[in-house]
Amino acid sequence: MYPIANRLDRLGRGVECPTCHTVYFLEGSKNRDRMYHQAGEDRTEHWKLLCICSEQISFQKQNVRRYRTHSAALESGYAIEGGWKLSAWDPWEQSKLSSAIAKSISEDLGLSVREFSQISAFLHVRRTKEKGRH
Repeated sequence: MYPIANRLDRLGRGVECPTCHTVYFLEGSKNRDRMYHQAGEDRTEHWKLLCICSEQISFQKQNVRRYRTHSAALESGYAIEGGWKLSAWDPWEQSKLSSAIAKSISEDLGLSVREFSQISAFLHVRRTKEKGRH
């Protein structure tokens, strides 16, 4: 069994440098002097990250991933290679998948996504109440 200090027990959103594989976390303010925002001509948001290995990384929101890391790494704002692991569960990806599934099912039923979501929420509440009675 690993000591607590060696566990990857925290989740953080970050960007990985493709050269040295250091992950920079967006939580907190530790990396504000390393990240620069640029508005593109196409009105999309672009960010630049200056890595400790001198690499300049351009990224957008869809490039941000969830990483498991140590508490100390998250507090410092970065984790070097070996100090992080890509998280299998990414809530942004899950949200996109859930939206696509809801859209597909609602179309099959001839409902709008909003109508389908309202019915799903109602059924969830109803199931929860029925479980409480038994």
